[in-house]
Amino acid sequence: SDTNTTVAQTVGSYVQFLSRLSVSVTASGSYGSTVSAYRIILDGLTYTTASFTASRPFYASGEVSMSIGITDSRGRTASYSLPLTVLPYASPSIRLFRAERCNADGTAQVDGTRVRYSFEGSVTPLNDVNTIAYAVYYRLSGSSAWTPAEMPAVSGYSVAVTNRLLPQTFDPLASYDIMVHLVDSYNQAAQSVSIGTKGVIMDILSTGNGIAFGKVAELPETVDFGWPLKLSQPLGIAYGGTGEADAENALLNLGGVRRSGDSMTGDLSIVTSLYPSLFLTPTYNGTTNRAVFEGSYAGTISLGIWEDGTGNDRRMLEVRTRANQNSNDDAVVLRTCVGGTWNTYRLFHAGMATAIPIANGGTGAANAATARSNLGANNASNLTTGTVPMARLPFKVAYGSGNVNGSSALTINYSSAGFTSV
Repeated sequence: SDTNTTVAQTVGSYVQFLSRLSVSVTASGSYGSTVSAYRIILDGLTYTTASFTASRPFYASGEVSMSIGITDSRGRTASYSLPLTVLPYASPSIRLFRAERCNADGTAQVDGTRVRYSFEGSVTPLNDVNTIAYAVYYRLSGSSAWTPAEMPAVSGYSVAVTNRLLPQTFDPLASYDIMVHLVDSYNQAAQSVSIGTKGVIMDILSTGNGIAFGKVAELPETVDFGWPLKLSQPLGIAYGGTGEADAENALLNLGGVRRSGDSMTGDLSIVTSLYPSLFLTPTYNGTTNRAVFEGSYAGTISLGIWEDGTGNDRRMLEVRTRANQNSNDDAVVLRTCVGGTWNTYRLFHAGMATAIPIANGGTGAANAATARSNLGANNASNLTTGTVPMARLPFKVAYGSGNVNGSSALTINYSSAGFTSV
């Protein structure tokens, strides 16, 4: 069952990144045996108890299989595969948001007292049961509190507005921050932009300790620019500049690394919330392939090859921390995604706690005697073809011949066959 009761009640299906399963497996042995081990693979992770709550929500979407393996006290095994359908989901997405001053009729004007904005965003429908809403807020630049501007009605699961006029009036002598807030039933996204004051050539703050060019002065002890700043001489590093007038020499001055051709020493840190990644993207002959080195907040790291930028068709070698997978059996796995459907395969190595199954070319045993038993090599009744060398038979064979005439005695010696007495 889904531990996310909101999803379970409103969507009625499992949802990627939101649904976390609680699993309980009921199994029993036959002919007096008992269940001795469980092995359940769900969304690339392995669990070894009959009842558990998944350690994370679904990462995969589409058709996801839960594989259940049971071993009884006799060493016999049984397996079952349960198909699960997981709806794809992504947090609300803001693709575009911009705002600018304008006149009351919506015509752009740098010293206008109204504001118009353009916005594009969307949420995942989730079988048309998800919700969507957005609101626009504003505040004076530098303040902390946001004031609602409007919350228009939305139809469908995407928004696209162009140069929509806000109803409020904005002081041309002040700068403002404008924010859009997009929400669905489960997550939210926000983005803000700033609009400056009206354009003037130069303005001095009323207190006399601030000046601005191309805009109204608003900040004390500050030289503020509303226009692009062009210096006759490059600004030195000691004053916050690069000391150079071109990017090549600026990089040299700052000790930076060029996009190509340079070597780098020290550590490279890539920091993000869920999956910090390094993409290697070749472009020769129009290829869409890319190699991806990816870390995960869940305690895994993978090296994968993608067929295109969607990631719906890829293969990846994944290494997991002990906290993620305590057993070495699943410390290193091969994960594949074909058309958005994920599968996970174990990689066999010497550090594994369990033996390689017969189905994968192993013996299913950790010692020779059990291996012979598993392979049926310890029972002569399993021999149906071929011959067995005499030396491998579990008994001794000897034979001899002679002639007896009348009542004469005859002795045949079998000592060459290893018998101690005849």
